[in-house]
Amino acid sequence: MFFRNTPSGFEVWRVSANRWELVRTDGGWRVERRVNAPLDGSEGAQALLGFSG
Repeated sequence: MFFRNTPSGFEVWRVSANRWELVRTDGGWRVERRVNAPLDGSEGAQALLGFSG
């Protein structure tokens, strides 16, 4: 969640989810891919969370 300060107080500005895909290397774990999607009910957001229509 990202919050922003407005004249009437703090409000939620954006809610999103991240999917991190990691690979193990000789040097340790590394990020291979990161996907970010707003949690707005869209197909992309549902797919990111593993939901299918």
